[in-house]
Amino acid sequence: MEEKRTFNKIYQCYRTLLSLDVSEYESEKSRLVFPVVPIPILTELCASVCRTVMGEPVMLKLKGEYIVVGDLHGQILDLFRILRKFGHPPKRNYIFLGDIVDRGEFSTETVILIFLMKALWPENIYIIRGNHEFSDLWPSCGFLRELETIYGEAQVSPIFANVFAYLPLTAIVNDKYLCVHGGIGPKTPGIEQLEKIQRPCFSFLSEPVLSIVWSDPSEKVQDFQPSTRGTGYLYGASSLKTYLDSQNLELLIRGHECIDKGVEFCLNNRCVTVFSASNYCGVAMNQAGVLILKPEVEPESVVMNSLRWIKRTSASYLGSSSETSFFLSSKPTKLKSASQQSFPTLKQNISAKNSLLMNNGNSSSPNSPPGRTTPKLAKLAIQQPSSIPAEFLRPRNYSLKSC
Repeated sequence: MEEKRTFNKIYQCYRTLLSLDVSEYESEKSRLVFPVVPIPILTELCASVCRTVMGEPVMLKLKGEYIVVGDLHGQILDLFRILRKFGHPPKRNYIFLGDIVDRGEFSTETVILIFLMKALWPENIYIIRGNHEFSDLWPSCGFLRELETIYGEAQVSPIFANVFAYLPLTAIVNDKYLCVHGGIGPKTPGIEQLEKIQRPCFSFLSEPVLSIVWSDPSEKVQDFQPSTRGTGYLYGASSLKTYLDSQNLELLIRGHECIDKGVEFCLNNRCVTVFSASNYCGVAMNQAGVLILKPEVEPESVVMNSLRWIKRTSASYLGSSSETSFFLSSKPTKLKSASQQSFPTLKQNISAKNSLLMNNGNSSSPNSPPGRTTPKLAKLAIQQPSSIPAEFLRPRNYSLKSC
């Protein structure tokens, strides 16, 4: 009970920010002031979410009305706008299609807000794992460096990596919509086998996980081709129709690609891409979109205009006067931007192979990037969230399991 009160107290800090229209922050009439969550409380939050998602199946089976949110990539103003426009849990249900972190300026705050909602309303918030919920990408795409600017040398990335390792990979909504982050590949099994994917999963380098989180639709292919990303596959209208029909499903709902209009149907309307980060990385000028799912009603697309890119340096941060309880200090501080020199260019989507090669951390192999959680850390984070020994928060070599 005390834990939930603490989470709600932090959530109310975000609700205060949400009380203003995002245009106030765009125009800099109002400044974003974020709470910095102390590491012990952050660990408790992640452990709470981890326990919840461990109790969920790896393939969610959901029924009802949901707002489907695509990639956010740390662009918290887009999340603010969505919550203001459609409402907060528990009055509204949300499905996030992954890629919550990396590339944007506020990955930490974005994932913390989503985790707070998941901890407080576990049956109203669902999160599907994307390729950026694997820590292999964090050193080259920004999340790891951002955590370091906030928490210094303390290794908090394993705390997030542990939660992500247990996230569901797919969801079936209202018995006819298949939600994934990326798509399918030639080795993607049917529903019965997808339900048996083992967790925790720390690597996207083996099937069926690789295709689920990395693949993309293409109007130029009919069957399957290796993806131009260097990882995953391109799937066409014929292969998607065959797969969906064999599983008695109507539509594949996915994220993973920046779409100009925020929502885009393709492959004879059997696939829809939802991308919720507008003006992606500050250069794309794309709109943001969400998809509304209701029983017995066709999916509804909602598109929102592109927002101005806000840098981390424009925000202020309030720390807690206590490490074990949440009491905000009265003096806000500013942090340097974590994004500069951290992000890949938009000329091409970064592949898994390139991401591993770009990993310049302390790991001795690409299969054990910085921030990798260990089995002992996983157990401690679940059972004793406030007492993780410091030695288990340091990066270490860890032989990844195939998923």
